[in-house]
Amino acid sequence: MAQRQIKFRAWNKRTKQLNRVTALEWSHSGMDFQYMTIEDGKNLRSEVEYDGLFSMNVILEQYTGLKDKNGVEIYEGDIVSASIYGLIQKGVVEYSQFSEWVIGNIRLNQVIANVIGNIHENPELLEAE
Repeated sequence: MAQRQIKFRAWNKRTKQLNRVTALEWSHSGMDFQYMTIEDGKNLRSEVEYDGLFSMNVILEQYTGLKDKNGVEIYEGDIVSASIYGLIQKGVVEYSQFSEWVIGNIRLNQVIANVIGNIHENPELLEAE
């Protein structure tokens, strides 16, 4: 059985930028990351306004291990469109309580999805048409 790559990206609430994470350094408690290195090689410090579990300034999003129909990696927080029961539907990729990636109540690995944006940069894509 092939294992999927473990990758993350991070949305910085202050700078409003989405960055690929190349390294994480966890605190001694293992509950919060202290530093992460983003794609351009700069260190982005979690200026821990520490809230007990996670940084309040950075949202980490995990790679699902899946790619869309165009070969684009699908991450948690992506907005995808997919044909579900014959209808084109849009939704946000989330990790469910049943340990699987979903769009609403549909398992992501059961549909052919197309990444059309993400919840941070393109929330308008979720508005009703």
